[in-house]
Amino acid sequence: MESSISELLQDHKQLKLCVKICSYFVLFFCILYAIIILVTMTKDTIRMLKEHYSISEVADMLSVSKETLRRWDKNSKLTPIRHPSNNYRVYHAEQLKDIEQLGFLFKKREDFKEKALRNYSVIELFAGAGGLALGLERAGLNCQMLNDFDKWACDTLRLNRPHWNVIHDDISNVDFSPYQNKIDVLTG
Repeated sequence: MESSISELLQDHKQLKLCVKICSYFVLFFCILYAIIILVTMTKDTIRMLKEHYSISEVADMLSVSKETLRRWDKNSKLTPIRHPSNNYRVYHAEQLKDIEQLGFLFKKREDFKEKALRNYSVIELFAGAGGLALGLERAGLNCQMLNDFDKWACDTLRLNRPHWNVIHDDISNVDFSPYQNKIDVLTG
């Protein structure tokens, strides 16, 4: 009996050690993943702030080959310049702003304020706390009705947006006839 208890204790110690090692591995991979995400985000941010772009960078950004860029150079469609410090052929950011596929990379957030051709109306089902509805509202869509079965979610919606028509009920009990042929987007 005494030997089986000591074996159990030994097994328990080994199990604790395994759990500890596994937790360190999980922590290590979580940190590694966070670093990879941070580096990727930093590269994207740096790309947006750069003044000069190499031929291979522009080829990647446009999803064309470097040979295509060389052809465009010969046809004067997109002509590279010489980098001031190393004399490599590069493209200046100002040149790339005029290319339709790349122009958005150089715009500031406030430059994206485009007006809709008309007002769009939305009904959101299973709205929860209204995250999607808030995004749609920021995009210029008008929420005509939001529905959720959860009382707390509806209270949150009413608190944050008193002017919204929030219906707290089971969806099977909601009358949609007043909205027929009047709604452009249905989310849920």
